[in-house]
Amino acid sequence: MGKIIAKAAILYRGRSYKPGEALPCSDPRMVDAWLRAGTAAEEGKKPEEKKPEAKKPAAKKEA
Repeated sequence: MGKIIAKAAILYRGRSYKPGEALPCSDPRMVDAWLRAGTAAEEGKKPEEKKPEAKKPAAKKEA
């Protein structure tokens, strides 16, 4: 895994990281959480397109 770069402001272990700053990779659980949340990205990797989520059918109204 390469460098992880913040895409949003992140507070981690008492330090603030601004967008564009490298994040620590020492905690794999946090790295995974940042990547899944979209608040960080791997340096040099193209961002994946988000697929639209399926919509739930609307509840039926009783008359």
